[in-house]
Amino acid sequence: MEFGIGVAPFDRWGGIEELARVVEAADRLGFGYVTMPDHVLVPDGPEQPRSGVVFPDVIPLAAFLAARTSSVRFVFSALVVPLRDPVVLAKQLATLDWVSGGRIGAVVGSGWLRSEFDALGISFDDRGARTDEYLRVMKACWTEERPAFDGHYVSFPPSAVEPKCVQSPHVPLWIGGNGPRPEGRVVELGDGWAPLTGTFDERAEAIARIKDRAAVAGRDPGALAFAGSLTVGPVDASSARLARGHHVTERDTADAARRQASTAEEAIDQIGRATEAGFTHLGVGLGWNDPDELVEKLAWFSESVIHAR
Repeated sequence: MEFGIGVAPFDRWGGIEELARVVEAADRLGFGYVTMPDHVLVPDGPEQPRSGVVFPDVIPLAAFLAARTSSVRFVFSALVVPLRDPVVLAKQLATLDWVSGGRIGAVVGSGWLRSEFDALGISFDDRGARTDEYLRVMKACWTEERPAFDGHYVSFPPSAVEPKCVQSPHVPLWIGGNGPRPEGRVVELGDGWAPLTGTFDERAEAIARIKDRAAVAGRDPGALAFAGSLTVGPVDASSARLARGHHVTERDTADAARRQASTAEEAIDQIGRATEAGFTHLGVGLGWNDPDELVEKLAWFSESVIHAR
């Protein structure tokens, strides 16, 4: 099991040095990855995301943080694929993978904020089909010596698109979301799955189903990643804000409560449940009011949970 931390919402950080100091601590303490959310713009109105309106561009932010760390990976979660030109995005991610020494990943999604699509002049209704094609474009840019593409949304002649990713065959793409389409996208185009809701036990059936479908498709089920989340200790006000709002039902809130632990022993038990269900990665939520407190809690989790199992 690999453990990660999240940095959302961005508006709770006093500055980039506070954020960098915590990420450096996670790197030093054995956490495997850092997740960071993505939006291009957030129009005023009732549809604003529960994580606020502050969203630095994740590409240069990850480049900055990668230069300050040595082993922790940076996972964009979720990267809204249809908002960007896929060739440009493929080149940015490959370059970022190159300069970071292969420490980049992405949970990819088709997006949910209609007003964001409208403001950028991008169709919201066909975002799923656009996402599928864009992912195919990106994979072609990463894996073919002289990629070319002739699709519904994207076409370009045989071209050099360099550099390639450091990771083989490319930056891993975990598919975000629940339901038949995201599950199918994992089998067709993804390297892993990051469901939004559900307890570990409830997701075990879907993980088994995805692995079976991957095997039928000729893929190695054991190579797929499955990412979940675990909250340890009391939830702070900013984290509680993330648990309310758009796309969150009473059942989702109950699910999150059942993925919560109060002690190191409870956390280790929950991690065992997640492992048995098939999860390979867990994002760890630790309530905090200032960066020093978060660093202390990261050290506690590292010693009492990661290295105590």
